[in-house]
Amino acid sequence: MDKTYSYQIITNVNGRHILIINKLIDIDREPSLHDEDFDAIYINISHRSYEENRLIVRWTSPIRVVKCYLKPRFATSSLHDFMHFASNLMDGYCSTPYDKSFTDFIEQTYSNIEKNNIRRVLTDASTTSARFYSSLIKYEITRGRISFTNSTIRGLARGYSELYLSWYDNQETLQVEERTKFNLKMEELGYAEKSHFVERIHTCPKCGHSHLLFIESCPQCQSSDIHQESIIHHFRCANVSPESTYNYDGQLRCPKCKQFLHHIGVDYDRPAMVYTCNTCGNTFLQSKMKVICSNCGETSTPEALNPVDVWEYKLTRAGIEAFATDEALLQIESKDIYSGYSSYADFTRAIQSFNDMSSYRGQVLIVCRYAYNYNGEQGSYRLFDVIRSLLSKMVTVKVSDHNNEIYVLILAHEDHVEKEYNQASSVIEQIFTEYALTMKGFSAHLINNYVFEQGDNEDEFLRRLELKESDPTNQGNAILNDHE
Repeated sequence: MDKTYSYQIITNVNGRHILIINKLIDIDREPSLHDEDFDAIYINISHRSYEENRLIVRWTSPIRVVKCYLKPRFATSSLHDFMHFASNLMDGYCSTPYDKSFTDFIEQTYSNIEKNNIRRVLTDASTTSARFYSSLIKYEITRGRISFTNSTIRGLARGYSELYLSWYDNQETLQVEERTKFNLKMEELGYAEKSHFVERIHTCPKCGHSHLLFIESCPQCQSSDIHQESIIHHFRCANVSPESTYNYDGQLRCPKCKQFLHHIGVDYDRPAMVYTCNTCGNTFLQSKMKVICSNCGETSTPEALNPVDVWEYKLTRAGIEAFATDEALLQIESKDIYSGYSSYADFTRAIQSFNDMSSYRGQVLIVCRYAYNYNGEQGSYRLFDVIRSLLSKMVTVKVSDHNNEIYVLILAHEDHVEKEYNQASSVIEQIFTEYALTMKGFSAHLINNYVFEQGDNEDEFLRRLELKESDPTNQGNAILNDHE
């Protein structure tokens, strides 16, 4: 038995080596541990701190950690109640690493890897979203999960898991959008198919989250300090008014004719209910519903919410084979590489790959770089509306954000660079102007624009994209100077 204060390695009845974690340890950075030293991981820590538990999950991840890639991972049963959302990220729990359920799970996992010829090599899952999702789906195949029933999971932006992509959902709207695009690509390529409809949910029109508060309010002043009461109709004098106007020393007395009311159906009836606002005194028959997003604070109406259909998906045989060999990764990364929203890492990767794309001979890349401000705050989720507008009105552009800046990539013909740039920049400026009018506190201005031709130095071009705005070499309109 190999043993240190932080970990130990044991051998089970099937000859599998199990790494037992006794203390927080970053496995990929631990020089004394190697990939071939262990076949599975058992977390033997009982921390009550959610943050420490999240670190345990991250540092032993069979998705992101090279040495743990696709390896079975269980934790001690005593840790289960303190994992919260992270509990969904474990393969299982047991009292000891020798438990039969863990032993059987290890064998089943390696059987799935062998049966599906899965390539057990991690190709930098953090580089692009496609690589991360591809790695995640390979993980699911090794666990025998090729058909998925979406279920509600606490903490997810949309409440439901989406096509194997519930891991590490950190509630960023643009990541939700990126996952949706990935789902579509999976279907287009024939790697996954809808199994059956689950539910239609509604999400915030600004940030895309489903964590919404529905609040009844006064249609006049929008206050939610309202109360509901019966309307009383006095037969004798035909007075109709709220019940509170009839209350008189614990009895009902008509406010119009002052007669006391004793018997419902004889003296009076209650034909309807009415609302009264305690803030402005307004009386109304139907309240107005407002919706407040608990994520971004946006207030909207039920009619303005975005409907989202939740489906159950399953991998096709072609999908299983493609992900097992990493063919799917190549297909997904090369599809629509110069359009849509992406992470900045994916954005720069698209530029780097341009030199190798023979199908784009005679074309160039134009990158427009804008600085934006939203009440002095950063956060990509605040750009949801403006980026959505950019992509809806300019479907052939690629958009990303990085360091409080927006990058727009335009694929243009080399003979029409200035013309296509002017057309695109006019639309972009118009969208920014319209957005600033509706979203108080937003502003954006052009830092510079750049042209990348096939054969240009990739590293030098990417370095220029991140030059500080105050750098004298990074000022002004460079569209004509770059393209000579």
